[in-house]
Formats: sequence, C-alpha cells, structure tokens
Amino acid sequence: MSHVPPATNSPVHRLLLLAVAATLTLSACGVREDSAAPPQASQAPTVRAEQPLPPSRQPTLVPTAAVDSSQGQVAPTPVPTCTFGGIAGSEPQEPALEAYTFAEPQVLLSGQSISISGWLPDSRRVLITRADHAAKKQAIEIWDVQRGQTQRWGERLLGNAPPLWLEAQQSVAFTDGNAQNQIVLRTSQGPGASVAEAAQELASPHIAANPDGRQLLFATRGAGTQLQVLDLMAPQPQARPIAPPLPPRQPQQQAQDVQGRARAPLQAAWSPTGTWTALYNDTGFYLQDTASEQLCTVELGMHPDGPFWAASARWSPQGRFLALLTNVGSGPPFAFRNLVVLDTVTGQLRTLEFGTPFVFETVWGPSDRYLLALGRGARDEDTRSLLGLFLIDVFSGVAQRVLPEKTFASGHYDDGAGGVAWSPDGTNVLVK
Repeated sequence: MSHVPPATNSPVHRLLLLAVAATLTLSACGVREDSAAPPQASQAPTVRAEQPLPPSRQPTLVPTAAVDSSQGQVAPTPVPTCTFGGIAGSEPQEPALEAYTFAEPQVLLSGQSISISGWLPDSRRVLITRADHAAKKQAIEIWDVQRGQTQRWGERLLGNAPPLWLEAQQSVAFTDGNAQNQIVLRTSQGPGASVAEAAQELASPHIAANPDGRQLLFATRGAGTQLQVLDLMAPQPQARPIAPPLPPRQPQQQAQDVQGRARAPLQAAWSPTGTWTALYNDTGFYLQDTASEQLCTVELGMHPDGPFWAASARWSPQGRFLALLTNVGSGPPFAFRNLVVLDTVTGQLRTLEFGTPFVFETVWGPSDRYLLALGRGARDEDTRSLLGLFLIDVFSGVAQRVLPEKTFASGHYDDGAGGVAWSPDGTNVLVK
C-alpha cells in the first residue's frame, strides 16, 4: 500500500468553489450574469506534434510468453504497438476560450489534508478524503456542496490512491491495507453500513471503474502484473483474470529498484465509452480493447535522459482524448512534468506548453474541448502549493490563466489528482 508520510504540522486546506460562465452555455446554477470582462487569452503555446501512427489494423492478441529454445526458458513476448488511422472529424461546437469567466472563489470547506476525488454525477455532491496524520488514518466522505453537509462512508490507512464512486451500486470503492500488509479492495454502501472486502493481494492501490460503475478493474501479483475485473452486480461477484499479464519488469528497471527507487504502481483509466482501458506506470503505457481484451502499447517518446512515462491519464468526456502527465527518470523528485494529449482517433501525440514546465494535475470540462490544469513555472519547498490554474483549448492549444491573481494547491493523490474538479454540468469548479 502506498502511504503518505506522517506530517507533524499539516496545513489547513480550503476548498474553494468557482462558478463558471460561458457565453453559449449559461446555466442558472452558480453562474454570474454580471461577470466582468474575461481576461484575454494568452498567445498559443508551442505544440510539439508528432506524425499520426500508421493506418489502423487489428492488434495481435498478446501471448503471455514465448519459449526461448536456445535456453529452454520462458521469455516474455513484446506487446505490439497500437495503430490508429481514424479521421479527426469536426471540432465540437463550444464557446471560444475568451467567452469563459470564473467567479471570485467562495470558501465552502476547510480542514487539514483534504483531497478531492471527484464530483458525483448529480453535480451537487463531491467525494473527498481527509487525512488524520496523528492516527495514520484517512476518512472517506461525501460532501453535499449545496447543503454544506458531509457524511463519512469509510476509513482506511493513509493512502495516495483516490476512492471511486460507483453509480450503479450507489457505493464507494477504495483500497486499504490489512494486518498482513497486503493491499485489499473494499466497498462501502453508505454511512453506518458495513464495509465489504472484495479482493486481496492487489499489486497496486489504484483501481478503475467502468462508466456505469458495475465493474472494477485492478491488478494482482503474479509472474507479470495480472489484470482482474470484478462485476459487482453479479449474483455472486467474483474476480476473473482478463488478457495476459503485463510484461514483467526489465532487468535494468529491477536494478533501479534495488538502488532504492520504488516502482511506480500500475494505474488504470476506463474510457467513458467503456471500449478502452488505459494501463500505465513507469514500464509502459498500454491500451486494452475491453471487448477482445487485446493489448497494445503507445510509445510516449524519448528524452535525452530516457523514455517518457505517464504519471497520470485522464479520458475526455466523449472518450476521444487522453490527457497525460509525463515524467522522465525514476524520481521523485522530477525536474519537469509535461502535459501531453493523445488523440485516440488519429494517434497524434501533442505536448502542450503554456509557460509552466511542471503540471501537477488536470481535469476535463463537460466536453472534449477544454480542460483545466494546475501548474507552476518554479518549484519551492512546498511543491504542491502556489499553483496557477489554466484553462486550455485542446484543439487550438491556446491557454489562459484563470484568476491570475489567485494561487491554488494540488491534491495528495499520487496519480496527479485531488486539487481540482469540474462539475459534470459545467457550472462549477472546485479547487484547493
């Protein structure tokens, strides 16, 4: 289980609500009709575009291993490279970047070590965690923003992986540690309800849910990292393995572990359409077709210090784009963190540069056009604070600073989340 180190003086965090307005998408909920003129958009940042990948073809099903006849040993088979060949099509019709205004933030909640897991689909409630470093515990709560009420849905050891809301079950799923120092998967049906244990011996504290919240994806330990899917709505829920294991860690990567660098835990992101899952850590970035369970890999490019790898991946609402935060090396600390957008239709990778070499986290708006990013151009002792909030047009690459006189903080989840969330109806943004 990935744990947060104890803190003797935990800072007090405030959750701020920013009402959002756009010329063509005004809503009665949280929109200021008397908003001042919006700030001008910055010049288009530099976009490093790579050539689209070759025309599409069906990826080859990946065997778990191949026999090396010269040695008589089983050797891992490389995962094929993903291929794309779709046509981009028309851009979504959305208000221009300059049309968006953000109201002066209102402080709605304060406390120590709060992180935002995300809005619930009703755009009224928010899943949050609060850490108690003295007790080495973390409370999992649902906060009703309109009523100002919180309810505790569970408690776990301090951890860096966010819990998930499961809409189909109206429940919360989260990982925890047990007495045997194993990572376990638990679900909670609500305040006061018993917490059920759904799986043990996970290889990573990170889990993913399909769009309706019926199924959970997680990894277990084995010769490679074995993916498992659990249908929570089945009469007798039982995890089953899917696809072959991911390739085991390479010798040079194992050497880094021996030298004291911990392996980045495997993370997963299920696309909103339910057709793809993204699987990633410092060993590679993979896409899996959920129908065929076939697996392919996406090369994220090279840096003089080594290959780029993804620390975070966020699907856009319609499932076309993946917003990636990429690192190089086996930190932390990392010298930089880029924002890279993968177009899963054309296969194009673009690095968006908007004046901040270290991007802490991103969140999509209600469409595939805009996302928000927390970033900073300089680092200090408290690397998660004093951040700028940026609104980015993914199609044009243009970015503008939101409330440039304000600074914000990122969350404490190690997948690049916890500090900002945009409501599904598009009317409010929650930031720290």
